[in-house]
This record gives sequence, C-alpha cells and structure tokens, in this order.
Amino acid sequence: MWEKLLAFLGLIEEDDEYEDEEELRGTDWEERKRRVFQPAIGKPAVILVRGQTAIERKEEILEALRMGQMVILDLRPVDLEPGQGLLDFVCGAVYSTQGKVIRVSPGVFLAAPHSRLLETWEERPVSGEPIAEEEEEASEA
Repeated sequence: MWEKLLAFLGLIEEDDEYEDEEELRGTDWEERKRRVFQPAIGKPAVILVRGQTAIERKEEILEALRMGQMVILDLRPVDLEPGQGLLDFVCGAVYSTQGKVIRVSPGVFLAAPHSRLLETWEERPVSGEPIAEEEEEASEA
C-alpha cells in the first residue's frame, strides 16, 4: 500500500512485479467464477433400472452400489422367479455394504449403500384413533 502511494507521488519507481500479481489475481478470480457457476459433471446419485434390463445388467447394478450410488429397481414387468432372483442378488450386495433395501411400492425397490442417508417414516393415526393392532387385541378380550 505504501509502495503504491510513494510511486504515485513519484518518490520511488513503480514495481512491475506487483502489476503481474494483480493480473494473476484477476485470472484466479475468473477461474473461481467459472468453477462456482458451472455445475460439476459427475455420475448420477440415483440409477433407475426397469424390467428385463435390470436382470441383464446386474453386474452394473452391483458396481453402482459399490461406488455409493442408489439404485431404484422397477421389477413390476418382470416375472416372479427372475425378479426374486435379482432382488436376492441386490439384497446380498447391499448387505455387504451395510446398506438398506426399501420397498417403495409393490414391485419397486430402493437399494442404498451405507454411505447414503435414508429416512423412512410411518403414518400414524390422528390422535384419538386407536392403532389397528390395539383394536384387534381389544376385540379378542
């Protein structure tokens, strides 16, 4: 700062190195802006696999789970036996990564490795309404 003031007053010669640093800072700033405003291109966090392609690509599903990606399996159009075999395979792979397999709807499953955060919730009856299990116990007594 002092050097700039003294150079402005003409008491010392202006240092050329300082100007080079300012130019570099401008280049760094442009690089930072580019990195911040352009989204990173990477692998998707969730992979959707449907029908027969799920059975044909089970090795790719396993690799995706190993890489930390979540997989949604839509097994509705698949026959029961091959679909159950694939689900067992995926459950074993997820178990080895200490992850979870969650049934989203009939025939649709979400497989997530341990590194992913999953939350599940259960719908509770509105206060004042008994839970179905309690109703059955009360009727038996």
